[in-house]
Amino acid sequence: MPIPVKIPKLGMSMTAATLVRWLIVDGEPVEPKQSLAEIETDKIVSELESPAGGTLSNRSVAEGDIVPVAQTIAWILADGESAGDIPLTTQQAVQTNSESIELASNSPASVSPAQESLSASGSKRASSSPAVRRLAREQGVELSTVIGSGPDGRITKQDVLQAAQQGAVTSGDDSVVEPLTATRRAITGTVTKSATIPTILLNASADASALIALRQQDKTIAYDDILIRAVAKTLQDHKYLNASYEDAGIRLYSQAHIGLAVAVSAGLLIPVIRGAEKLSLIQIGVERNRLVELVRSRKITAQHMAGGTCTITNLGMYPVDSFTALINPPQAAILSVGRIVQTAVPANDGGVLFQPRMMLGLTLDHRVADGAAGAAFLKDLITRIECPDTEVS
Repeated sequence: MPIPVKIPKLGMSMTAATLVRWLIVDGEPVEPKQSLAEIETDKIVSELESPAGGTLSNRSVAEGDIVPVAQTIAWILADGESAGDIPLTTQQAVQTNSESIELASNSPASVSPAQESLSASGSKRASSSPAVRRLAREQGVELSTVIGSGPDGRITKQDVLQAAQQGAVTSGDDSVVEPLTATRRAITGTVTKSATIPTILLNASADASALIALRQQDKTIAYDDILIRAVAKTLQDHKYLNASYEDAGIRLYSQAHIGLAVAVSAGLLIPVIRGAEKLSLIQIGVERNRLVELVRSRKITAQHMAGGTCTITNLGMYPVDSFTALINPPQAAILSVGRIVQTAVPANDGGVLFQPRMMLGLTLDHRVADGAAGAAFLKDLITRIECPDTEVS
């Protein structure tokens, strides 16, 4: 009996995945657990493994297509089996489900007037191949507005290109609509949720002289390592900043699992350094380097980014003095860090001296922590930054 290859559910919130790349072609033999394709969901690219050994057959999804969880995208045939052995009813159900999901994914939050018109009139959505649907996403064309010229009204590539050209002429510019990647779609969902959280914003600055001296002492230590350790240690004395809001109450965490925002071309990923309050600077640096490499090589997994209790986002490597960061739900706090700037400050003799100072921004979930709690946290954090723990090993 042919065995279906299905999109797995890799996380509680996962409903669909983008098929990034096929690694095996139809008719090619495969081994159990062999990687068949790369799929992307919730900022992560994972390899889809074969459920059994045999021959890959009937790939039904094109690269770039958005596919719902549990949908069959190919089959594994055993020795002596052929494509004719694949259950026909299963193939028909998959095709119907795929088209309905594709229509929903083109407009996740709303229904276009053209779709409303089609729904109201009871008309069926014109059929199209996966390659045509991918081309439509690349060109920013809504397939429900395209009249197909193929057999039985099937939409062709030429129909999509013509619709895209007409749209460009109508708009009067050469702009294009870039389809959302799975990573950008996940980021959109996170920041939209974050925007609904009532927040309080606090700003302060710290003397970075000791940080600079510590880093000059050991070049393997990064500013992020010092900040991660300082934040983790400080959270031990400020429980409401190492917390999250739930309908049943406020969840307080005993350990500090620090998320570090890492920018990549696909968007922003936040791997988590667990139990950072127990780690030395060297240990934090090793773990940070490992996680950043996983992010940049696109091998980061959901497990690497789960369970954070507080996040640090540092733009100090750019000409950014200060900024306000959005909370990373369900966490109650996020610390933003700007660049180190030589700043004039009063001297003890009444004069003025220049000091390297670092701007800090603290965004709090006001349902969990108040301004006074945030101010107390910043006060202690600044003390740790200005007098950092020199224990590096």
